[in-house]
Amino acid sequence: MTLSITSKVFRNLAGAASSRNILSANQIRTASTPFTLSVTTSTQSRAPDHPTDDSSVRFFAHQAASSTTTETSDRYAELVKETIKKMMSERREDVDEQKPISDQSLEGKFNHFKKVYDEAESCLNDLQEITPEAEDYLDECSCARGAVEHAFTAYVDLLEDLRRANESQLDAYLEVRNAHAHNLKGLRRKLDELLMVKPPFRNAA
Repeated sequence: MTLSITSKVFRNLAGAASSRNILSANQIRTASTPFTLSVTTSTQSRAPDHPTDDSSVRFFAHQAASSTTTETSDRYAELVKETIKKMMSERREDVDEQKPISDQSLEGKFNHFKKVYDEAESCLNDLQEITPEAEDYLDECSCARGAVEHAFTAYVDLLEDLRRANESQLDAYLEVRNAHAHNLKGLRRKLDELLMVKPPFRNAA
């Protein structure tokens, strides 16, 4: 037996979300799509223990078949409830991403990047001082590579945070942001030069 139910609540949620540009078009289409529930029942007929009340099997605006068990109806209601909760959670996350970023929070983002950058620079300095014959040379190469990649990732995250900044904040951090971009290029160039002069492999004995 196949039970097809389209929830009016989903259509309302999708319409409200669309007007606020919060959910994507794909999410809205998904929310408006009828749910199809396949229920496998026993071939053996059994009289219900209690008379079936239409209201107990009614879900939002549609009435389910009178033969649907209360357990199946409850399970489906729980499924829809969890789906709605997920949709509302995604909407809240999208709203949070649109919130302006405070001066204090933005300053913390820049400080975090500076810390990651300093760690990468320190790893490169360690690699520069070590010789290829050293026991931990390969480890230092791996550390330097990972630290530089981490610094680039942190800078991308910083740019994402700056999308929530206002014009005044963007102007205030313009020079610092450009300096960080220039310094990152220097890190990558220095890493490439070190690995070219001292490639991370050893000749066989």
